[in-house]
This record gives sequence, structure tokens and C-alpha cells, in this order.
Amino acid sequence: MRHNPSQSEFRSRIVCALLCAVILYPAALLSGCGGGSSGSTAPPPVPDFSLALNPASISITPGGTAQILVSLTALNGFSSSVSVQLSGLPAGVTASALTFTVSAGSSQTVILTAASNAAATTTTVVLTGTSASLTHTASLPAQITAPPPPPDFSIGLNPASISIAPGGTAQTSLSLTALNGFSSSVPVQISGLPAGVMASSSTLTVTAGSPQTLTFSAAGSVEATMTTVAFTGTSGSLTHTINLGVQVSPRPFPGDLFMRLPGAEIGRPTLAGAYDEVSKQIFYSNPNFNSVEVYSTIDGHKVGAVSIPGPAGLAFSPDFSKLYIGTITPSVYVIDPVALKVEQQIVVPFSLTSPSGPSYGTEMPIVPYPMADGSVLMGMGVTAVSEDPGNPVQVSDLVRYDPVAGTFTLADPGPSNLASNPARSADGKYLFVYGFEGSNGYGLEIYSEAAKSYPKCRAAHWGHPGSVRSSSCWSRKCGRNC
Repeated sequence: MRHNPSQSEFRSRIVCALLCAVILYPAALLSGCGGGSSGSTAPPPVPDFSLALNPASISITPGGTAQILVSLTALNGFSSSVSVQLSGLPAGVTASALTFTVSAGSSQTVILTAASNAAATTTTVVLTGTSASLTHTASLPAQITAPPPPPDFSIGLNPASISIAPGGTAQTSLSLTALNGFSSSVPVQISGLPAGVMASSSTLTVTAGSPQTLTFSAAGSVEATMTTVAFTGTSGSLTHTINLGVQVSPRPFPGDLFMRLPGAEIGRPTLAGAYDEVSKQIFYSNPNFNSVEVYSTIDGHKVGAVSIPGPAGLAFSPDFSKLYIGTITPSVYVIDPVALKVEQQIVVPFSLTSPSGPSYGTEMPIVPYPMADGSVLMGMGVTAVSEDPGNPVQVSDLVRYDPVAGTFTLADPGPSNLASNPARSADGKYLFVYGFEGSNGYGLEIYSEAAKSYPKCRAAHWGHPGSVRSSSCWSRKCGRNC
């Protein structure tokens, strides 16, 4: 017999089915995924570690160092120590430790040192950590950089070469360039100047941004040449040299310049002149301006003047170191021909200014004759004659001055006055004098500086001479015969 459930029974069955579906379906799902009371559980993660570097890259200069901090991080309960090894160091770089041990949670400092000659390069240093079967690496980019250049300097010349004419000047400018932070001043030494050329300074100090001007002067007698002058700058261990090309041009004439002295073009007489073959200068007396004037025989320009009262005859010492100036006063002046300054004034005693023979008035030391031994034979002449335009300088008597004893003595060869102006040998050892001896007439007497007298080597008697000129030949003959 078929049972028809009641409505309430039907509802109960539906609720029961729904409950079963809610309860049983998740269990089925869990069973399919390995869940449920009948499946297996997943294994725990394996203990591990990782290495970290700080900094992540380094840069070292030759001779310098860098530090890296190697730290270990434990994973999944890792608790062992790890052995770390470095590899791939560039040439010239060493490590404070190539192998070391680091524990979990700790770190190790490694110092890398580059040799002073380590070459610049870029590479990767590898740190390999090993613990049992576990191995991990960390890469360290490393760069060896070239050191910054040290402070330095350079020197320059503008212009780099000069040309100087005899008696002329030329300039160049010396400058300093600072390099790589150089900040010192630099003394510069000048060397290699050619003979006859002088620099305004042999040493000068130059700083960056402040050029120094140097002037070169050539003597009038300098020979033509071409050379280099070295400028050497030194600061500490730094030394640099630059060369200046120097050309000394030849004189405008192969010989001295023939020149007309001032006043000659209007007929004014020239009392006396003296030529310095070293400086190529001529000194001449200008009594109208009470001075001795100096002119270059190279280009004719006036070099300078020295104030001398009443200048007359001029004569250089045998070595050309001094110029003796006779005057129409009782004084003879001695000057430095280079500095153009009076060094000495020799005053002839008044008693020796009276003529020994007939004359026109008081005699003055109008022409000096400096000798090799330092003595001076003073040609005494009459003031009136020395002012005669037709015969500007005429010596009548001789007085010898001894600078050691400070004495003055007559030095005439005979009893009467002289017949002509004497002439001195170039070496200053002899003085050639024409003297008048009455019935014997005029004759050449030769004064010897060594004997301080007139040895018996008198020449033949001649008529009245116009003048006497000396030469080395005369000096040699006199030396043999006296």
C-alpha cells in the first residue's frame, strides 16, 4: 500500500536534505584537496641564509682604502655559521681577510687596500658564503680610479724670442699658470745670458695672474750672436724651465761710426777727446758747458755727461778703468767711465803752476798722462794758450804725481819747456817727450815709468816737431834700447 507522506513530513525531509548538503559538501571538497582526516600535511620550509653588503659598490684611489660590511640574514630558523670567501680582487688590491666566518645576525668588516701603483680598472668582487649544502654569493662592483693630478704650474714668455741691437733693449713678459689648485708663488732664475747682455733682474718671483716684465740691455760693443736664455721656476719639488730665444743683431757698421762731434759743424774747436774701444764711446771736453760729454760711436746718440769745471785734455788709464780729465784750473779729475761719476780730484800745488821757461801766464794741468804704475804725469799748459782757438791745448812742462806718497815733482827732460805735446805708450810704461836743449835743438826724450826718469836712449836731433804719436812699436824699441 502506497504511503503518501503528510505535508509536515514532507517539509521535514526537505530540511534534512538541505542540512546534509551543507554539512557533507565541504568535507568532500577537503577530501579532494588532501584535506580531511584521511590526507597528509605539508613539510616546514628549509632553514636558509642570505648575504648583504654595505655599501653595495666601492671606489678606491691608488694608495687608498675602502671598507665593506658583510652581514648575514637567517631564514626559516637558520642558526649555523657561514664561511665567506672573497674572489676576483683586481691586481694591486688586497683584503684584510680573504676568508672569514660570520654567524646569523652578525656582520664582518672587510678592508680593501689599493697599492699606490694600482692601475685604474672596473671589476666585480664576489663574496661566496657556504654552510653545509647551502651556498649563496653577493657581488661587489669595485672601481680603481686614477688619483687627482697634484698641484702644478707652468711658466710662459711673451714674446718667446727677442732681438736686441747693440746698445739697445728688449723686453719679455713672464707669466705663471696654476694647475690643479696650485696657489704658491714661484721664484724664477735666469741663466745663459750671452756676453754683453744684461737682464734687469737675474731672479724674480711670479704668481698666477701677475706677469712680470723683464728688460734686457745690450752693450754697445756686444757681438752678434743667437742663443737661448733659460727661465727656471722652482717650487718645492716642482721645477719647470722655459727658454727665451735671444738674437743680438750685428752693429749697423762693420767698424765704428765716423761722427762729427757737437760744435765742429760751426767751427768751434774740440779741446780733446778720448775713445773707449770697449764701450765704443767717445768722451770729449766741452768747456763751454763745463762738462765732459759722452757719445756712442755706434749710432751717434749722446750717452751722458759729467760736470767738470774748465775741462781740457782727456786720457784713459792703461786698463781703461778710469778717465783722467785735465782742466784749466789747478785740478785733475778722475771719473768712472761707466758710472760717469767723479771718483777723485787731484789738486796741483800752486807753487808748481809757475812756468819753468818763458810763457804767457800761469800753467794749469791741462793734459794728464796716467801711467801703468798709477802715477800721473801732468802736462802743464798756459791758460791763455789753452783758450786759443787756433791751438786749444799746448803742454809746456811736466809734473809727476805719486798717488802713494801724495807728492808732486817736476818731470821735465831738460832745462827748458817742452816743444810739443807728449804721447804715452799704450801700455802706460813710457812717455815720449820732445824737449828743447838749447844748442842741441829739439830731441825725443823717453820717460820710463819703471825708472821714473829719462834713460839714455835719446833719439836724433830734429827740427821743431808738430806732434808726437805713440805706438806699440815705439814702446818695444824703447824697452830694448833703455
